[in-house]
Amino acid sequence: MPKAAEVVWLIVVVSSINVSAVLAYVQMDSSYDCPRSCTCKDYRYNSTLFRISTQIENPIGLVIVCQLQLDGDQVRRVFNTLPENIVSFTLRSTKMADMTDMCCLNNAEEVDMSNNWISDAASYFEYKQVRKLRLQQNRFHVLRRDEFVSFPNVETLWLDENQIEHIDQDAFRLDKLRQLHLRSNRIAYISETMFRFTPNLQSLDLSDNLLVKLRARNFFYCTSLERLDLSRNGLQLIDDRAFQPLRKLNTLNLADNALTSVPSKALLGFSWSQLNFDANPIVKLNVYAFQRIHVETLSLSHLENLLVVTDQALTGVEGLLRLTIAHCPMLEYVSTGWLSSCCPKMEKLFLNNNHLAVAPNIPFVHNRSLTVDVSNNPLNCQCSNKDTLLKSASISPPTQCIAENASVVDAKVYYSESAKLNNCTTLLLPQGNRTMVGRIGDTVELYCIALTESALQGDPVWTLPDGRQLKKSTSESRLQISREMLSISSLLPSDAGIYCCKTADQQPSEAINVLLRVETPQIIIFPIEVQWHSITVAWNGSTDPWEHGEFVLQYNSSDGQISYSTPLPKYGYTYTTSKLNANSNYTFCLQYLLLN
Repeated sequence: MPKAAEVVWLIVVVSSINVSAVLAYVQMDSSYDCPRSCTCKDYRYNSTLFRISTQIENPIGLVIVCQLQLDGDQVRRVFNTLPENIVSFTLRSTKMADMTDMCCLNNAEEVDMSNNWISDAASYFEYKQVRKLRLQQNRFHVLRRDEFVSFPNVETLWLDENQIEHIDQDAFRLDKLRQLHLRSNRIAYISETMFRFTPNLQSLDLSDNLLVKLRARNFFYCTSLERLDLSRNGLQLIDDRAFQPLRKLNTLNLADNALTSVPSKALLGFSWSQLNFDANPIVKLNVYAFQRIHVETLSLSHLENLLVVTDQALTGVEGLLRLTIAHCPMLEYVSTGWLSSCCPKMEKLFLNNNHLAVAPNIPFVHNRSLTVDVSNNPLNCQCSNKDTLLKSASISPPTQCIAENASVVDAKVYYSESAKLNNCTTLLLPQGNRTMVGRIGDTVELYCIALTESALQGDPVWTLPDGRQLKKSTSESRLQISREMLSISSLLPSDAGIYCCKTADQQPSEAINVLLRVETPQIIIFPIEVQWHSITVAWNGSTDPWEHGEFVLQYNSSDGQISYSTPLPKYGYTYTTSKLNANSNYTFCLQYLLLN
C-alpha cells in the first residue's frame, strides 16, 4: 500500500464562519495505509476544533481524495480501510447511492460526496465535526424530514445540480447553517416554514430553479439572511412584502427572470449593497422606480427591450456608487440629470454597448473620481457633448464617435481640432415609428425626447388621435406631459390611436408617430345549466390579469321583478343564481368597472 511521506512546503488557508485553520504539508513517515484508488496527504491541521477532538497539541490530519469509478462493494472497502485523523474526505464519481454505511469520519470537518448516485443523506453514524458538506451533482429528488440529522453542525451545505422538487418543512434542522446552495434544481415552491430551523442562515442560492412567484412570508424565518440569489428562475411577480422580515438582506440577484418592471415597493426599507436586474424583459423603468431605495451597486444590463431611461426613473435613488446600464441594444437615451442631486460620491457609470447617439451630459464630470464608460455606442460626432468628452480623464476607455462620412473618430482628438460644431440637428428619440400596447386601466408612457448636443430642447408638441395638440403647459386630467414623455393614466379604449410628436421648428415628416393599442377583456359568459329555479353561467377566461377594476355580473328578469349585481368570483369559472321565478326570462350581462 502507498505511504504518504514527502516534503512539500505549501501553506493553504481554509476559512469558514467559525473555523479558521492552517494546513501545511509535513515531512513524516506515516503509519497508516492509504486506501486503494485514493490519494492521501498529511497536513498539520492547526484547528482548535480538531485539536480538542483529538486531544493532540499539534495533530497531523489527513486529506483523502477518492475519485475513480467505484461500485458499491469497492466503496464499502474504502470506508472499512480508512485511517484515523481524517480532516477532509472526498469521494467522487462513484455509484454510491446512499450514505448509510459511511463510517470512520469522526474527526472530518470537510466531506465532499459530489457527483455520485446519492438520493438519501441518512446514515447510521453521526458526524458532529463536519462543517462543510458537498452533495452537488447527485440524485436527490426529495429532501425528507431530518434529512441531514447526521450532520448537526454543518455550516455550509452544497446541494447544487440535483433534481430536487420537494423539500419537507423539517428537512433543514441545522441551527448552525450559514450558507445553503440549491442552484440548478427543480424547486417551484417555497413554503413559509421551509427555513424555520435555520436561524443563522446568511447566504441562500436558489438560482436556476422553477420559481414563478415570490409571496409574502416565503422567507419569514430567514431573519439573518444577507445574500439571496434568485437569478435564472421564471419570476414574474414579487409580492410587496416578499423580503419584509429580512432586515439584514443587502445583496439580491434577480437577473435572468421574467420581470417586466422593477418591484419598487418590495425593495424599500433596505440598505442594499448590490441589486441585479440584468436580462429581464423590462421595457421601461417606471417613474420613481428607485425613489427612496438605498443601493450602492445597481445593474440593469442586457435589457433587450429598453428604449430610454428618463430622469424620473432614477430620481430619488440614495447612496448610489456604481451603476451599470450596458448591452441594451435598443437603448437610445439615458438621462443623467438625477446624478447631481442624489449621488455626489458616484464612482462608476457604465453605459457601454448600447445604442446611444448622444453622449449623456455628466453634471459633475469635473469630479475626477467618477469613471464613465460610453464605449461601443454609435455616438454622433456632431451631436456628442464636447464638454463631457473633452474632459476625457473621466472617460474610460477613450470614447469614439461616428462622423458624417461614417468614419470612426477619437472624440478627444476630434474636438481638440474643431473650434465649433454647428451641424447637429435636433434628434427625436427614440427614433422611428413604434407601436405601444396597454391594458385598460394601465398607465402608459409615450417617449419623445428632443436632443441637441446632449441638451434637452424646447418642449415637444403632441398631436392626439382626435387632432388636439398638447404642450407641456396644457392641463388634462389623465394626461401629463414632460420634456421626455407623454403619460396617460387610467387607459381607456378611446385612447387608442396614433400619437404624433415633434418640436415647433420641425417638419411633419420629421415627427415620431406612436400607435397606441388598448387591450380590453375578452371574457364571454354562457349558460351551462338551467333549472326551474336556478341558472348556472360560466366564463371562458381568468380575471387575474385585469388588476385595475372588477368584473360585475348583472342579471334582470323580463317581468322587472328581479334585478341583481354581484362581483364575479376571483376563483373558479362558474356562478349559480338561485330563487328565480320559473315563468320569467333572464338577461345576464358581464361588466368590467375601473376602480377609479
